[in-house]
Amino acid sequence: MSKKNVKRNKGFTLVELIVVLVILAILAAILVPALLGYIDRAKQEKSVRKVHDIQVASTSALVEYYGIYKDKVSKKFTPKNYTVNGRTVRGYSVTNFTFAKLQDKNSSGNDCSDAVAKRILQYLESNKDTKEKEYTFKKYDSATYGKSASEIANAGAEGLIILFGEDYKLSVIQYSDLDGYLYTYDAQSGEIDVQKNGSFVATGK
Repeated sequence: MSKKNVKRNKGFTLVELIVVLVILAILAAILVPALLGYIDRAKQEKSVRKVHDIQVASTSALVEYYGIYKDKVSKKFTPKNYTVNGRTVRGYSVTNFTFAKLQDKNSSGNDCSDAVAKRILQYLESNKDTKEKEYTFKKYDSATYGKSASEIANAGAEGLIILFGEDYKLSVIQYSDLDGYLYTYDAQSGEIDVQKNGSFVATGK
């Protein structure tokens, strides 16, 4: 009787499987942080563009507001001192709470900060009557001043403070996203500083 050749399918050995798993683990350790870093940078770039849009809208709105009420602006707001990066800025502010209030259909908003905020929302195409808003703000249940970006993010809201001087020129914009990053635009330098869990400006008299 002749012997038949029997072909056996050779599988992976345990050692080979372990080697493959080790290689996959190494690749994951290299690629996952890089991917997460890319996603993080993409989010930051989006937030930086948002701050830029707010800066353009705020500048236009303040020029318009000052042009209309230039003889009465001294009576419109009470100026305060704001501490920004160790220096004091004297002027006025509008916050995300004001924007959220105006975007609520149940709120008309009649005070002075509302008047400025209304114009900013119009330039952002985010006023309450706009069907597809570019930006939607949520109310934060306590004052944004002095709060950390992560504290506001944990409450499910974005923070925003716009400071402008007694001459109604834009001074500072501080915006925090839902990832707990704080973006600070300073009109003096024209640059945007990004901080993880940074703190919003504090107020004084």
